[in-house]
Amino acid sequence: MRTSVSPLEKMAFSLAALSTQDDSPETTVAVPGTAMGLGSPASYAPQSSLEGLPAEVQRLILFNIPTFEALGALVHASPQLHRVYIVDRLPILRYWLVQRLGVLADAYAAYSSGTPSFQQSRDEPMLWDFLSEYEKKRADQAALAAQLPLEDIVGMVCFYNSYIEPLTERYAAWAVGSIPSGAEVSPTAQSLSTTEIRRIQRAMYRLQILCNACGFGGEGSSSRRIQDDVERLRILSMFPPWEAEEILCVHEFAKENYSGVFKLVAWDLDEERNPKYHHIDMTDTNDRLQLITETGHINRRSRDILLRHGLPILFDVLNTEDRCQLADMIRGAIVAGGEADDGIENWIDDATWDDKQIQRRERWYTHHDFAQDHRQKMPFEGDDPALPPLAWILFWQGKYSNLIGRSYTTKPLRRAGFVMWDASRWDSVGREFIEEEWYSRWGGLYGDPRSEDYDPSVVGL
Repeated sequence: MRTSVSPLEKMAFSLAALSTQDDSPETTVAVPGTAMGLGSPASYAPQSSLEGLPAEVQRLILFNIPTFEALGALVHASPQLHRVYIVDRLPILRYWLVQRLGVLADAYAAYSSGTPSFQQSRDEPMLWDFLSEYEKKRADQAALAAQLPLEDIVGMVCFYNSYIEPLTERYAAWAVGSIPSGAEVSPTAQSLSTTEIRRIQRAMYRLQILCNACGFGGEGSSSRRIQDDVERLRILSMFPPWEAEEILCVHEFAKENYSGVFKLVAWDLDEERNPKYHHIDMTDTNDRLQLITETGHINRRSRDILLRHGLPILFDVLNTEDRCQLADMIRGAIVAGGEADDGIENWIDDATWDDKQIQRRERWYTHHDFAQDHRQKMPFEGDDPALPPLAWILFWQGKYSNLIGRSYTTKPLRRAGFVMWDASRWDSVGREFIEEEWYSRWGGLYGDPRSEDYDPSVVGL
């Protein structure tokens, strides 16, 4: 799957070459290409110079570069554009974050809640105040953009470049391959749309926010965090249900990858059975380092410790090939996270059990619950980040649902990232798959799980 490079991005890489190469007619520059929607095959341009362009034209070019990679290539290649960039760095980066990223409030909340100052001072009242402010910022992202200082913008850019962008590619490759298709051109051959990228990336940012508020905050962080399952579900209920399901889909990606890594390095860390640990007092062994249980299952408690660390450790694990380094990384993360565990074994999956959702409704009834209880119709109105995706509408048969997670949707659907994709990615075979998942879960004796909460005025309609 690829997304073609935009004309502006091609221009950026071409101009990078034009501004730095000599006059040899053989000199060319390749436009970098990457898989899964963030690049394309190399293209070439003859060389020339940007230095003589008017400053306003140079500034306009910098404001309209579509990716950080292209912006960086151009600024580093042209001394004159570098000078223009230094003068206008704040408005350029601010404009990029607003226009290109599209999820500014999510990006800012994920970045700011992960800073050492935040993590070292967190407690529950402060965390709820932060989440309340985050909700307000989501409603007025333009005002947030105008307030951001350069330091925060640079930090957000670094977080995006380091984790969000590369994990977007990895996630999409993992999930799209699980979409059933009968078409000659498989879903994996279709480029990622802007809407799909936005859904994936906001889910990643929001998962990181959950980790920062409810998980392990890193060395030196406060152990105080939001631990109650229903309160964690309350955070998920800040979002429309299909957007909450997006978070759970990315969480499924992390779970599956950690499970695979656990199988790979389990023997290396097994202090009870591996002979290399024979010198260790068995009364001092760390049971969290037994990654595979005696019954052959993944040690879920240990995996949850990894999951609570968030995206940075996930990125590092996915990009470490050396088995010894990987084992050391897993050990360090489990030991560090386990020290702050306080015996709490639950994590995001536990917050979505049906009994937790019932309790959340009783304590924090939302307009999403009202829409479900009054059987509001949920038609497909197009591929837009603010609207429910086709797969969610098909699964819930065109009626509003505020039910999410393992008690209500299915693992195969989350494995396919079903709420991430545009309608064009679901052919007749894919739509049949969604229908089959509904009937496998709700087509038998159970019946529609929403019916128990229907308002009396709509029962029987």
